[in-house]
Amino acid sequence: MPRLIAFIVGCILSPRGHNHVVLHEEDLILMYCIINRIKVNWPYVIAEQMEKARRLVDYRLPYVVLISKFFQNFLIPLEGEAVESVKQTYEMVVFNTRQQWQMDNTRRSRE
Repeated sequence: MPRLIAFIVGCILSPRGHNHVVLHEEDLILMYCIINRIKVNWPYVIAEQMEKARRLVDYRLPYVVLISKFFQNFLIPLEGEAVESVKQTYEMVVFNTRQQWQMDNTRRSRE
């Protein structure tokens, strides 16, 4: 169970640009709170992660779908906002050979 919680904290709740295996002190505190059922101020955690994503190169903004749903729900106009498209450099292909599923993670550049 702690590994699953560590994965959720490190990869979903507060992801960074590299090495999701190494957890920071704040990640460990969050894990402790989750395991021991201590109430967490989630709006603060999300706001702090968003602020870090804005300031630091190493942090990422993980709540893109959630934020998009808020914008849709509250009818916030997004015309004229900056759009950044992400270039996909890896393509994962799943195929079935001899009744066994396999993945092909070959690097394919889309240019």
